[in-house]
Amino acid sequence: MEVVGKLCGVSTDDRFTYIKIGDKLLSFPKHSTGAEIIEDELGDGRLIGRKIGVLRTDDPSRPLLIRIEGKSRRNRAWRPP
Repeated sequence: MEVVGKLCGVSTDDRFTYIKIGDKLLSFPKHSTGAEIIEDELGDGRLIGRKIGVLRTDDPSRPLLIRIEGKSRRNRAWRPP
């Protein structure tokens, strides 16, 4: 699944981490690798309002691919620790 749009926010509760991109809301179990990636890389709010793309993959070595668009185009791929 891929979602592309403006990053509107990142939030957490006792069970999930949420990322809102445009009108879409993605959720990740609180202690999953996906949640850790989202919290570490997007949770500080510095990219709110920027266009991003999030792709969930079937590859356990790269569970999320995140593209951040702005002045310079950057592609980021994270691997679990």
